[in-house]
Amino acid sequence: MSSVKWTQNFHNHHYNSILLCTKNSPAAKQASLQGLQTIEINQPKDYLSFQTRRDLKKIIELYQPKAFFNHLTRDLWHLSPILKKYPNIQLFNFARMFIRGVKKHDWFHRYIYSRLDTMIALSHIQKSLLLEALPIPDIKYAVIPNAVDTEKFQPRPANKNIRQDLGVTNDNQLLV
Repeated sequence: MSSVKWTQNFHNHHYNSILLCTKNSPAAKQASLQGLQTIEINQPKDYLSFQTRRDLKKIIELYQPKAFFNHLTRDLWHLSPILKKYPNIQLFNFARMFIRGVKKHDWFHRYIYSRLDTMIALSHIQKSLLLEALPIPDIKYAVIPNAVDTEKFQPRPANKNIRQDLGVTNDNQLLV
């Protein structure tokens, strides 16, 4: 559902954003409830779905996007080859995985990731693991941790009565 949150965030900051998602998916339903513009396409049958690529080409020609913010790395299999023909469209990918002990440096993965402008990692640890596993140079990474909604999650003030009740002074650390 992070793709819906990002689309809403772009919309709130007055960017023209459209959520491209699978037909009847939870993301499509949630975006619709929030009044966000969506384009729904069929779930790709495999990594080489020609129908998905045709749909994406039509969408690019019709909407002429300036950027794609991709949320599922597997979708790069469809986006990267198409976007090779559109060098002015930026391609960002949100990494949602931790890869350890796997190296995807073969010619095919080099081709798929070569079109990527920025890989967004959630932490520096994730970035270091991705640097080992994927054929993406360090300069193409950005670390953007997940945000916390400070309206919902606010730190509570310390309960001084608990310290007093337990006979613990402010100089002592209290683990609750």
